[in-house]
Amino acid sequence: METLIAEYGSVVYDRKVDCLHLTCKGFLSYEELVELLERAYKLILRHQLSKCLINLQKIEVYPEGATEYLQQVWYLNMIAGGIQHVAYVVPDDVFGSMAMKEVHLEELPGLVRQYFTNEESAQAWLLSLSR
Repeated sequence: METLIAEYGSVVYDRKVDCLHLTCKGFLSYEELVELLERAYKLILRHQLSKCLINLQKIEVYPEGATEYLQQVWYLNMIAGGIQHVAYVVPDDVFGSMAMKEVHLEELPGLVRQYFTNEESAQAWLLSLSR
C-alpha cells in the first residue's frame, strides 16, 4: 500500500479533494523524506492525480541534501506524474520557512504553486480547480 502514516509525516490520497496529501513534521531525516516522497509518487501515478496539498506547517528544518533531492528529483517526478497544481501550507518555524523558500526559488514550467497558512484554504483552492 502506498499510504504511509508515521510520526515524521504522512502520504495519503484525499478522496474529497481528489489530491495527494503529503505532510512533513518535525526534524525528519533525509531517508524519511525520501520515503515519503517515493510513496507520494506512487500515489500520484496510481490515482492519476493533477493536484497536491503539501503541509509543511510543522516541519522544523529540511534535512541535509533535501534541497537538491527536491529540486533535482521530486519536482521532476511530480510534473512527469501529472501534477499541475500544488497547494503548500507554509511552515510555522522560521527556519523551516526559509528552507522552503530556498527550494522554491526556481520556476517550474507546468506547475502552479500557491501558498497558504492553513489546510482549509489550501483545500478550498484545490477544490476550486477543475480536474
